[in-house]
Amino acid sequence: MFIPDDGETVYFAGPAKYWQYEPDPQLGRAVTRYLTAESLSLEDIRQITLYLKRWILCPAWDRFQLRGSAQGKQFRLHQGLRDLRFAVRHIYTRRDIEEWRETATAIGIDPF
Repeated sequence: MFIPDDGETVYFAGPAKYWQYEPDPQLGRAVTRYLTAESLSLEDIRQITLYLKRWILCPAWDRFQLRGSAQGKQFRLHQGLRDLRFAVRHIYTRRDIEEWRETATAIGIDPF
């Protein structure tokens, strides 16, 4: 269990799972519509946002360490995690999802 700054409780049963392995078929349909550039309903955006929240708030990311002389990259990774954890609470549109994803892929995280 993890309680983020906004007080919402998020439960984890292990490391973050890719959307294809999540048991909720609504999420799979929503992500498929997103990835194929179809129109998203408010429920699709809600499903994707909940998935991204579970993904980025997973405590496993806090334990991720880069090896060797990558201290600058390590700092950017942790800064990026902090930024993504804040931004995931403010996703309301497809564009918000796209911006969130761009930030995530810039630090090597792609939940899709």
